[in-house]
Amino acid sequence: MPQAQAIFRKEDSEYIQKRIITPRTNELVARSIFSVNTDTPSYAHSYTVEHVENTGSALVRESGVESDDMPFVGEKAGSQGDKLFVIEAGFRITQEDLDQAEARRQSGRGSEYPIRDRRLDATRQFIAEQENRIVFHGLTVGGKQVKQGLFNWKGILSDMVAANGSGSGNEKYLLKNKNPDQILLDLIDAKAQLEGSGKFKAAGCLIDDEDYMWLLRPMPLQNSMTTLQWLLSNKEVMFPRGFIRTKDLSAKVLKKKVGSNYVGGFCLFDDSPDVAELIIANDLEVRETPWDNFDGNMKVKAIEKIGGIHVYNPKGIVMRYGTNTVNIV
Repeated sequence: MPQAQAIFRKEDSEYIQKRIITPRTNELVARSIFSVNTDTPSYAHSYTVEHVENTGSALVRESGVESDDMPFVGEKAGSQGDKLFVIEAGFRITQEDLDQAEARRQSGRGSEYPIRDRRLDATRQFIAEQENRIVFHGLTVGGKQVKQGLFNWKGILSDMVAANGSGSGNEKYLLKNKNPDQILLDLIDAKAQLEGSGKFKAAGCLIDDEDYMWLLRPMPLQNSMTTLQWLLSNKEVMFPRGFIRTKDLSAKVLKKKVGSNYVGGFCLFDDSPDVAELIIANDLEVRETPWDNFDGNMKVKAIEKIGGIHVYNPKGIVMRYGTNTVNIV
C-alpha cells in the first residue's frame, strides 16, 4: 500500500507567517527613526499627506494701552503626495519539502517545518533591505529618479566634512585619517547647521558601519575614553538617540560622486513627525496560494506596500559627505 503523502499543515502556515513578519534587531532601520503614517488605504496606488504650517503672530502692547490690532493665529494647509511601491519576495513549497519535514518529525531530528529558517529569514531580510533602500535613497527606474529618499531629498542641508585629516585629496575627508578632535568637530559642525535656526533639534546620527568603528579610538586627553564613549556620555547634549548604524551610508551604497571616487557620509536628523514620516499603506504580510495538485507545489510570498519617506521640512535633515570612500570602477 503506497505511503500517504505529507500535507501542508496549519502549524506550518502559522510558523512561516510568524518567522517572516517578526523582524530581527536592526533590520528595519528606517522605521526605528521616524514616525510611521498608516493613513493611506492598502488599495491605493499613491498617497496624499497634509502639510500644515502655523500662521499669525503675537502682539506686544504697553499695559494700559488698548489695541484692536491683535493678530489671529491659524493654519495654512496644503496637500502633497507621491507614488506607492510594492516590495515582495517569495518561494515555493514542494511535495518533497513536505515529505522531508514529515520524515524529520517522525525521527525527532531537525526542523518539523517544510521550509528552513534560513530561507524564511532571507525573505524577510531582502524585503527589509529594499524598504530601507527606498526610504534612504528613493528609487530610480531606467536611469530616472521616480522617488526621492531621505539622503537625496530636495532642500536638505548637505556639505563635505572638513578636509583636515592626514593624506592628500579625498584622503583628508576620511574619518580613518582624522583624530578624535577632528571627528568631533565634524559632528558639531553638522549639529550647528541643523540647530542654528532654533527650529530643529538633532535627535540622532545615522552612520556607516565602518565609520562607526573609528569612534572607538581613545581621546588623548580623556584618560583613554573613546570618542564614542564621550559622545554617548554627552548624548543628551549632542543627540539623545545616539548612533544608528547602517550600510546605506557606505560609499558603495550611497554613491555620492566626488572626483573619481564614490564617498559615504553621515546624517543628523530631527525625528519629529513635522520633519518627516514613513508612509506605509500595507504592512508586511504573508500570502499563500492553494496547493496545486497538478504541479505538486504551492507558492508563498511576503509583500508590503510603502510610499518610502515624505520629508515635510528638509532643513531638519543634515548630510555630511566624504567620511569613507571607494574608487569608481
